[in-house]
Amino acid sequence: MRQASADPVCLSLGYNSRISQKEQGALRLNSVKIHVTAKLSLLRICVCVKKESARLRRLLIAIGDLP
Repeated sequence: MRQASADPVCLSLGYNSRISQKEQGALRLNSVKIHVTAKLSLLRICVCVKKESARLRRLLIAIGDLP
Protein backbone atom coordinates (compact mmCIF):
# COMPACT_ATOMS: atom_id res chain seq x y z
CA MET A 1 0.00 0.00 0.00
CA ARG A 2 1.43 3.36 -1.10
CA GLN A 3 1.56 6.23 1.39
CA ALA A 4 -0.49 9.32 0.55
CA SER A 5 1.54 12.17 -0.88
CA ALA A 6 2.49 14.96 1.54
CA ASP A 7 1.49 17.54 -1.09
CA PRO A 8 -1.10 19.81 0.60
CA VAL A 9 -3.15 19.94 -2.60
CA CYS A 10 -3.41 16.15 -2.58
CA LEU A 11 -4.26 16.05 1.11
CA SER A 12 -6.92 18.76 0.93
CA LEU A 13 -8.68 16.95 -1.89
CA GLY A 14 -8.16 13.50 -0.39
CA TYR A 15 -6.18 12.21 -3.38
CA ASN A 16 -4.09 9.09 -2.88
CA SER A 17 -3.00 8.84 -6.48
CA ARG A 18 -0.86 11.40 -8.22
CA ILE A 19 -2.67 14.31 -9.85
CA SER A 20 -1.77 15.18 -13.42
CA GLN A 21 0.41 18.27 -13.94
CA LYS A 22 -2.46 20.08 -15.68
CA GLU A 23 -4.84 19.47 -12.76
CA GLN A 24 -2.19 20.50 -10.26
CA GLY A 25 -1.55 23.73 -12.17
CA ALA A 26 -5.26 24.54 -12.24
CA LEU A 27 -5.57 23.90 -8.51
CA ARG A 28 -2.57 26.09 -7.78
CA LEU A 29 -4.03 28.86 -9.95
CA ASN A 30 -7.33 28.67 -8.07
CA SER A 31 -5.64 28.87 -4.69
CA VAL A 32 -3.54 31.83 -5.87
CA LYS A 33 -6.66 33.60 -7.12
CA ILE A 34 -8.39 33.02 -3.78
CA HIS A 35 -5.28 34.18 -1.92
CA VAL A 36 -4.96 37.34 -4.01
CA THR A 37 -8.66 38.13 -3.62
CA ALA A 38 -8.38 37.71 0.15
CA LYS A 39 -5.33 39.99 0.22
CA LEU A 40 -7.11 42.65 -1.85
CA SER A 41 -10.18 42.73 0.37
CA LEU A 42 -7.91 42.89 3.42
CA LEU A 43 -6.10 45.82 1.80
CA ARG A 44 -9.43 47.56 1.17
CA ILE A 45 -10.38 47.06 4.81
CA CYS A 46 -7.03 48.49 5.94
CA VAL A 47 -7.45 51.54 3.68
CA CYS A 48 -10.96 52.13 5.07
CA VAL A 49 -9.69 51.87 8.65
CA LYS A 50 -6.85 54.29 7.88
CA LYS A 51 -9.26 56.79 6.31
CA GLU A 52 -11.60 56.51 9.28
CA SER A 53 -8.81 56.96 11.82
CA ALA A 54 -7.55 60.05 9.94
CA ARG A 55 -11.08 61.47 9.96
CA LEU A 56 -11.40 60.70 13.67
CA ARG A 57 -8.05 62.35 14.36
CA ARG A 58 -9.10 65.53 12.50
CA LEU A 59 -12.34 65.55 14.44
CA LEU A 60 -10.49 65.23 17.77
CA ILE A 61 -8.08 68.00 16.76
CA ALA A 62 -11.05 70.20 15.84
CA ILE A 63 -12.66 69.50 19.22
CA GLY A 64 -9.34 70.23 20.90
CA ASP A 65 -8.64 66.84 22.51
CA LEU A 66 -5.45 66.29 20.52
CA PRO A 67 -2.58 68.71 19.87
